[in-house]
Amino acid sequence: MSGWNFSAIIVGPRGFGKTTLQISLIERHLRETNGIVIAHDPVMQFAKHGCRYYPDVHAFREANAAAAREGKTVPRGSAIGGLDSEAVTKCALDMGEKMNTADRVACPILVPYDEASLRDGSGSTHIGDLDRQMLSLARHRGVGPVFNLQEAKQLVAQFFRQATDVYLFRQTEDRARELDNLLVLEKHTLVRAGVTRLEKHDYLHVRTGEGIVGDPL
Repeated sequence: MSGWNFSAIIVGPRGFGKTTLQISLIERHLRETNGIVIAHDPVMQFAKHGCRYYPDVHAFREANAAAAREGKTVPRGSAIGGLDSEAVTKCALDMGEKMNTADRVACPILVPYDEASLRDGSGSTHIGDLDRQMLSLARHRGVGPVFNLQEAKQLVAQFFRQATDVYLFRQTEDRARELDNLLVLEKHTLVRAGVTRLEKHDYLHVRTGEGIVGDPL
């Protein structure tokens, strides 16, 4: 494909369906593109959904190297355990550098993080070196992160500014106002759309440049 640009953030309370949505994005990516998935999966939530499980990035790299030596293929979906989310980020960016350019993404790489609260690369006011690289290089390397957050403050604002898609499960009014600002929406947009009244597994989908897409409440 000539280009691929996808970066998503999922925000909502525990138990409202964030991981279920991530799983659907993984399955859709494997079904509708020729790309791969490299998921940070410390609690093995994706292993049953098209992803082979590896205990850490080293095991993932070794499996790929062994398959290459033997002329075999590995599954397109990979779920990588452990707590080293930065190693997953570096691995995805390294693979993207070998396979893709901004003008031609031969293999789009989806990189879900579940839970993003276990990531140690950035917070609300600090950004780590690898997250800085993710922000500046992801599109050029065909890498699309998907962050799963209980609170928006778990990521610096730059991630929200560059996200192509944001999925919001139920929010308090205070958090909805913060998200209006992060997503460059008019004041009270999310509250008017019903984000404070969403039931479990319901969400609002905000797309950059378009606002809320789909049917609000």
